[in-house]
Amino acid sequence: MFSDTFAHYHKFNAITRIDAQPTLRIDETLDALVGMRWFSTLDDASRYLQVKVAESDSEKMALLTTVYCTNSGFAL
Repeated sequence: MFSDTFAHYHKFNAITRIDAQPTLRIDETLDALVGMRWFSTLDDASRYLQVKVAESDSEKMALLTTVYCTNSGFAL
């Protein structure tokens, strides 16, 4: 019933290379802050949403469903 509404990433995931810098685990990040006096949230706030995409690859960042066309679910 709802399968046409959602994007299927199976084929895309099969050809996607593993991220060289995977998203950090929150528990490890918080553990690293123990005893720290200063810390910054600048990188934390922008790291995931600012992914460089080559102009030639920008068309791969859109999804077409039977309902509508939208950008990637990952805010790229």
